[in-house]
Amino acid sequence: MPRNRLVLENEEYEVVSGQPVTITIRTGDGQAGGTTAEFDNEVIDIFEGVPLEIGAPGRDLSGLSINPIAIVKDISSQHDHTSIVIKVEGGRAEANYEYSANAYDDKTMVIYDVLVEFN
Repeated sequence: MPRNRLVLENEEYEVVSGQPVTITIRTGDGQAGGTTAEFDNEVIDIFEGVPLEIGAPGRDLSGLSINPIAIVKDISSQHDHTSIVIKVEGGRAEANYEYSANAYDDKTMVIYDVLVEFN
């Protein structure tokens, strides 16, 4: 049975009270990926490269978090390297959280489980 790699990360993002944020996820290195996230007890699909607004005007996101889980499959015959970038905007400053890992073998996956806490 093929082994998959798990990458666990925690980040903090400073929000502006009463303003939503947007999150965008990109898969790199010519690999295939998909992302779902949990926010406020809801599971949300996050589409590759498409900004997703989190929250609503007037809602304070402080103390909440979003937990994107990106599954990246090694489809490249040239290398086993995978990467993702999680971009968060709308708070005090833009943040780009970058992660990378090598898949164990061809056609296996790297699972990026990232908790972004809003403060």
